[in-house]
Order: sequence, then C-alpha cells, then structure tokens
Amino acid sequence: MFNNKNYIILYPFYFLFIRNKNLISNSLWEGIGVSSYLLINYYYTRIASNKAAILAFNQNRVGDWILSVSFFMMIAVFGSLDFDVVFSLAPSINPTLVTIICILLFIGAGAKSAVLGLHSWLPGSMEAPTPVSSLLHAATLVTAGVYLLIRSSPLLEFSPTTLFFITIMGALTTLFAATSGMLQNDLKRIIAFSTISQLGYIFIAIGLSHYDFALLHITLHSAFKALLFLGAGCVIHGMANQQDVRKLGGLITFLPFVYTVMLIGSLSLMALPWLSGFYSKDLILELAYGTYTIKGYIAWVFGTLTAGITAWYSFRLITLTFLGVPAAPVKSYNNVHEPSLSAIIPLTFLAICSIFLGYITSEAFVGIGSDFFGNSIFIHPDHVSIVEAEFALPLFVKLAPAILTVLGASAAVLLYLVFPNFLYKLTDNSFGRSLYVFFNGKYLLDIILNSYIIRGGMSLGYILSKYLDRGAFEYLGPNGLSMLNNNLSARLNKLDDGIITNYASYMIVSILLINILLFSYFITEHTGAFTNVFNESGGILTSSASDTLITSANNIIYTPNLFSNLGPFETYNPNLDVVHSMGITGSEENAVTIFSTNNMTYFFSNAFGAVGEYSAHWLVFFISLFFIMILVKQPKN
Repeated sequence: MFNNKNYIILYPFYFLFIRNKNLISNSLWEGIGVSSYLLINYYYTRIASNKAAILAFNQNRVGDWILSVSFFMMIAVFGSLDFDVVFSLAPSINPTLVTIICILLFIGAGAKSAVLGLHSWLPGSMEAPTPVSSLLHAATLVTAGVYLLIRSSPLLEFSPTTLFFITIMGALTTLFAATSGMLQNDLKRIIAFSTISQLGYIFIAIGLSHYDFALLHITLHSAFKALLFLGAGCVIHGMANQQDVRKLGGLITFLPFVYTVMLIGSLSLMALPWLSGFYSKDLILELAYGTYTIKGYIAWVFGTLTAGITAWYSFRLITLTFLGVPAAPVKSYNNVHEPSLSAIIPLTFLAICSIFLGYITSEAFVGIGSDFFGNSIFIHPDHVSIVEAEFALPLFVKLAPAILTVLGASAAVLLYLVFPNFLYKLTDNSFGRSLYVFFNGKYLLDIILNSYIIRGGMSLGYILSKYLDRGAFEYLGPNGLSMLNNNLSARLNKLDDGIITNYASYMIVSILLINILLFSYFITEHTGAFTNVFNESGGILTSSASDTLITSANNIIYTPNLFSNLGPFETYNPNLDVVHSMGITGSEENAVTIFSTNNMTYFFSNAFGAVGEYSAHWLVFFISLFFIMILVKQPKN
C-alpha cells in the first residue's frame, strides 16, 4: 500500500475551498471526508481502524446527502446558490421554506461537527494516529459544519424555529457527551467526548444568534484541544502505545513537561477563570440566561451541569494518568521518556495560547461595539442579548459554572486518590454496574443504532436489491432483453435446417409480406374512405374520417361530398322510401328524390369505384393470402 502519510496535507487544501462566496463550493468538503477516511484507516491492517473509517465515511455521507437536498431546495426557492443572492432574498421568502432549508443545512453541518445522533464517528476516529486526531478535532473536520452555519447567519436569522432547534440540540449534545465521557477509559476517547461536548456549546451560541461567540469558542477550543491530544500522544508514545488510563499512573515523575502542558489544557477546557476557555464558554452560558427565553434557560441549565462534569472527567484523566498508583508494567516505566524537541516546541506554543489567547482576542471577537467581523456575520437586532449578559444577570448565574467546575475537579481527585474504595462500593451492586455500563456504553445509543436503524436499513436494502434491482429491473432490463435475444436467436437457428424446399418457402413468404407492406398504403387509403357496413336495421354505421355519417334506428344521414346526386344532409327513411330535405325550412315539400333500387346500385358503384382502379393490387393481395394459407397448412418436415 502506498504511503498515506501525505494525506494529511490534503486537509488544509480542501478546507480552503469552502471559504468561497458560493454555497456549491461547500460540496468540496467531500475532499475533507475522503482525507478523513484515509487517515483514520492509517493502520489499515487493524479491523477496528477499518470499521472506524467506514463509520466516519458513512455517517458523513448521510449529512452530505441532506446538505445536497438543502442546496436543491435553495435552487428551487432562490434560483441560485450564491451567498449574495440567497441572503438578499431571504427576508422576502416564505418563512416555512426558509425553515426547512435551514434545518437541512443544520443536519448536514451536524454530521461534520458531530451533533447528537451523528456523533458516533468521532470517538471511533481515535483509531487514527494522535496527530491526525488533533487535526480532526481541533482544526478542520469539526469546524467545517460550524463554519457553514456561521457563514449562513443571514439565512438562519429569519428562521426562529431553526434557531430554537439548534439551541436544544446543542444543549442535549453537550450534556450527552459530557456524561458519556465521564466514565470512559481510553485516553483519547475521553478527549474526543470533550470535543463533542464543546461543540454543543458552539451550537448553543449559534442557536442564540451570537455567531461571534461561537467563532471565538471554536478558535480557543482549537488551542487547548490540540494541546490535550498532542500531550496524550506523547504519553501513548512514551508508554509503548498504552492508552487505557486504568493501566497507567504515576507518570508525573517520568513526564513532568507533558504533565504540565496537559494540566494547562485541562484547566483551559474546564474554563477556569482567566484561562482561554473562560472567555468564551462562560460568556455563552451567560448569553443563554440573558435571553430570558425557554431555550435560553434550558441551554444554561444543561451547560452549567456540563461544566461540572467536564471538570470531573478532566481531572479523572489527570489523576489516573499522572497522579495515581503506577499500574503499567515495569518495562514500560523503564523505557518512558519525554518528547523530543520537535514535539516540545508545538506543545509550548499551544500551552501559551491556552493561557493567553482568550484574553488577547475576546474583546475583538465579542466586545460590545466591536466591528471586527464587519458585515460577514448578521445578527437580527431582536436577537442581541449581550448587554443583559454583561450587566443585568444575578451573581449566582455568573458564578454557578465556576462553582460546579471546582466541585467536579475536587470530587475526581478525592474519589480516585483519597477514597478509591468508595468507587468500588458504588459498582459492587447490580444498579451501580448497570449505571456504569449505561454511561460507559454512551447511553447504549450505538446498540440502538445498530439493532434498529442499521439492521432495518440493511434488511430493506436487501429486499430492494433482491426484488427490484436484481429482480424486476434486471428482468425487464438487460437480463430480460438478453434472454429474449437468446430465445429468438435459438428459434431462428432452427429455421436453418438445410432443406431447399423450406428455404424456398421462406423466400415466397418474405416476398408476399413485402408485397403486402408495399401496397398497404393503397389498401388502407381506399378501404378507409368507404367502409360502409350495414347493421341489423339497415343503417350505415361507418364513414370516412372527415365526413361523418350519423346513424339512428331507421335513418341514415349522408355527407354531400360522397355522392353528387344527394343534397346537403338528406335523410333516408326506408319505410317512406322518400328522401326528405334537412335544409333551412325543414318542410317535406323540399323533397328532391326517391331512393330506389337504381339509387342503391349507384351508391355501391361509387363506394367501390376507386377500389376497382387498383384491382391488380387486390389480385396480388388475395393470391398472396392464398399461398400463405397453403404454406401454413403444409405438414412439418
């Protein structure tokens, strides 16, 4: 297999294309999905890597398909995919159509940014090398969907229903991911679930119409999350690829630099005051409460609880990896070492950003009166709540996240260092074990997804493939035509029997058929004009295509262009044997002729006169029929 290390350079290349002013350019993030698939499957000999890559690819295809549907709707509604056209027409379009388009956009973006329901690929992508995990979760793939929604702010602002839906989904995502990561044991998966949780905060900010806060948080998040992933990579590399936190411990003595940078990253992730995460995450929670709406209160409650849980699993990771009792083999501790200079330099830079970047950039991004983004982000005046968030909130609203953060971190340290037996007692019963399995198994959503949705979809696909794709379509299509051609060829081959008399018969039949086809024009032309058949009552039933003969029980109406001796629309009554005029007066004094036996003879001579001109052709026709009858009655050889 060729060297797929070079795929990592495709990420920034494809990501540049979605910074275009046309929505269709976002379809180029398919390149990001392909690069993600190739990088997750870096260790292609591992079954787990293969499955994780396929899962990531398929889940992103679902989102991309829904995103394509939203593009088609935009073309139908707006007539264009250009940002300028779509955004300028959005206020005048039916709000229901705008809402449908925006919800489809959100689902498509949610697949890339791991919103609840389309998140399973992200923890599974931890099968990739650690630098790839850092790139996936901090720089490119998860930011693509968020960027699409931020760029579409002039459209989202005219769909309050979509904003409410995004806020609720963001709140559910952040709490779900935090509780799922609370009891994970894989070092990288813990950090991966923290990524999903932080993406939930970003979706909350988008749903609250503060896209600048969302962009600030994802910028700061990229710094401390990349720091955590690279630090975790240093631990895994130093401990012989061991990434189960239960089999680590005591590494503070062997990896003091890695411990320091990971502690800084964890504190910034927890949004400890005056670190980078504090300047964005706490502001989002204050904005949620400051809207004084149902969605805002729900987002604040879920986000505040998540802050405490984030502190729990962050310090659980630090405690089990660096502060706990050594649990790895002695050989691993003998070979553990600090990272090289090529890793120390980026770790130091990211640590500095995790401390100071929020302080430096917050005023430019989200400061009151800041014009940093200009017209690139649109916020409806009715949706602005930053003033209330800054100056009008109760003190407990501002302090609640910090208090829960301290409590969560303290509980993790105490339970895993001071009172570890208490945790054993919690799981020493059926309820405790069930609760552990529930959270460690990510709410068992993967089992539900596989058992009901995936299996149902595969069963439906099998049925459709069996009875439609490989059944009706192939039978009526290529297979059916092939079978028909084979059967027809087999029957025609039987005619080639080597008997001269049969060949002569075939030639005669062919000549006769060709003769019939050549003269069919004359036959149909002249027999169609005078096809007059008598019914039981003596009336004429049919006529030429242009001159209709209307028949009743005892009356016959003839058209004038057939017979020159009959007046316009004259009626024949066999009982009276008199032709009455159907003129303007309608009186019987206008009778002009008596339809006698001589008239009947004249009628038939006119009807078949033209046919007589082609008597030779008719003779050939009847002779041909005679020979065909003889050939049909011949016994088979």
